Amino acid sequence: MFWKRRKEAGRSLFLGSVTVASSPSLKKGISSIWMPNSESAAELIEHSLLEILSLPNLSQRGSANADDLAIDITVSDYDLGCFQLLYAHQFSVPLVWRPEVIMTARVYAPGSNNTICAHTVRYKPGWIKWIRMNLNLRKHLKELGKYNPRDAKSAVGTDDLKYFVRQSCVDLLIKVQRDI
Repeated sequence: MFWKRRKEAGRSLFLGSVTVASSPSLKKGISSIWMPNSESAAELIEHSLLEILSLPNLSQRGSANADDLAIDITVSDYDLGCFQLLYAHQFSVPLVWRPEVIMTARVYAPGSNNTICAHTVRYKPGWIKWIRMNLNLRKHLKELGKYNPRDAKSAVGTDDLKYFVRQSCVDLLIKVQRDI
């Protein structure tokens, strides 16, 4: 779908590497209370990217063609967001911020390692969409008996995280397609 022009030009596109990294921050430290296993989020993001980008691996390239291209995808930062209320006696403090995925793509010629283009995309759902996702009645009925904040799940489920990765990947691939 995205690489139709490349096939017509006789070029092949290969997947170089997929990397998921995240820098620590105060917000991520707070959201790790509700999602303590951040390695599973990174693995889920990487697995989703490999599923979306069904390209042959660069190491599996047979005969080297001078017109071949490779793409490296890096998720340089991600945040799972938060949608919680903290209760302290008579006061309640809302903790609300949106999830975010920052993704970078680098397209290069594998033979010479010359960069053809590089793009970065930052995806955050809109506030209305984020509030709708978290004020879903069906979601709250499933968690009705949970009263301990440590027992509550993260505001972002696996399907939501896959959706965010898919959206940022599509936006990134559209930008890359314009340049090659």
